[in-house]
Amino acid sequence: DFRFSFWEDIRPKGRNLCFDVAQNQPKASITLFACHGMKGNQHFKYQSKNKQLIHVLTSLCLDCDSSTGEELKLST
Repeated sequence: DFRFSFWEDIRPKGRNLCFDVAQNQPKASITLFACHGMKGNQHFKYQSKNKQLIHVLTSLCLDCDSSTGEELKLST
């Protein structure tokens, strides 16, 4: 289970790790890194209109293909 926190980051429930983007480009992998609460590479917004999670620095959305087991990444 994951949660979208007050700091606008995404965390596995009960852990102090956050989705983190090391490269600000399409197809960048999403990793778990210690939460720092300073937004930046861990800053996401939820767009309810199209039900997407957007990485604020890049304006790219989170994406994966669950049918192929593809890892979570940024996508246009």
